[in-house]
Amino acid sequence: MTAFGKKFEVYDEVRLLWIVIFAGGLGSLIHALRSVYWYVGNRKLVWSWIGKYLMLPFAGSALAVVFYLVIRGGFFSPQAGFGNTSPFGFAAMAALVGLFSEQAVLKLQEIAETVFTKPAPGADSKPQQPATKPKPEPPPQPPPPPAKPPTQPASPPPAAPPPVRAP
Repeated sequence: MTAFGKKFEVYDEVRLLWIVIFAGGLGSLIHALRSVYWYVGNRKLVWSWIGKYLMLPFAGSALAVVFYLVIRGGFFSPQAGFGNTSPFGFAAMAALVGLFSEQAVLKLQEIAETVFTKPAPGADSKPQQPATKPKPEPPPQPPPPPAKPPTQPASPPPAAPPPVRAP
């Protein structure tokens, strides 16, 4: 490879890593652009989130590298070379990780909690809800009691017999 008049040798493994980095950034960029135009179009854009959208491609690239290392280290033999891999498969995986980075982080958290001990929550922690698990629904309310049938007015009590006088 030649850049700026100098010749560089780029190994296949390094080239695959660059593919993963750029595909993860591209997936995150697509996610950020789609989210921004949706919020702008609906006039619900919150300006404090602009920083997140600007940083998302970098986070997507880094997250794609982490997934690449997990998959490459976990599913491939150490002797497997570049010829035994699919650059398109890794590019697709990286783009999906970038596009769905929040779900990817939750999946990595599940994997880590399976392998390692789950840490105790901090005093001010607010855990992120998994995207795949819905929030629990409130318990169903018991049915209302059956309505009483209309009652007829009670008849007046019978009159008392006249008092008996003694002779």
